[in-house]
Parts: sequence; C-alpha cells; structure tokens
Amino acid sequence: MTKQDYLLAVINAMPDREMGRGIKAMVENNQLENRTIDLLVIIFKKAMSEINDVVKKYRVMEAIQAYERFTAKQEIQDKQDQADLQKLNIMLDTF
Repeated sequence: MTKQDYLLAVINAMPDREMGRGIKAMVENNQLENRTIDLLVIIFKKAMSEINDVVKKYRVMEAIQAYERFTAKQEIQDKQDQADLQKLNIMLDTF
C-alpha cells in the first residue's frame, strides 16, 4: 500500500468527508509533494481518534499497518541501494 492509498483510505473512513474532499482530489491526481504527503500521513494518524465506526477504524488501522510496513521496507531498500552504490563506486575506482 502506498502513502497515497493510505491517505485515501483514511479520507474515505472519516466521519466528515467534506474536510477531506479537496485533499482527496489532490492525492488522486498526484498533485502533492512527498513531504506534504508525509505530513498528511502524520495528521491523518491523529485523526484516527475521531473515527467512531469500528469497521472503518479497523480498515484504517490495517492501512496504517500496511503503510508502516511499506515505510520499513522502503528504508531497508534505501540502505541496500546505498550499499550497492558504494560497491559500484569501489568497483569503478579499481578500474
């Protein structure tokens, strides 16, 4: 699940969808920068306390967990990519 998918899941589960309507359109049309998306994820996690419907809250919690797994995998991949670049630089330097 991507960050955008997470944000859309939270917006769809919000009790007052009016406040998320504009954000939803921007997320769906990829009009937000990564930093903005990261900040929205933090804000929306806090909004979880306002979701009263148990089923919707469960779905959003699943989305949060999927997002956290995605973020952890992304961090691991970033570290691996960095290590691979270092190895490649070493190999190029030896030639």
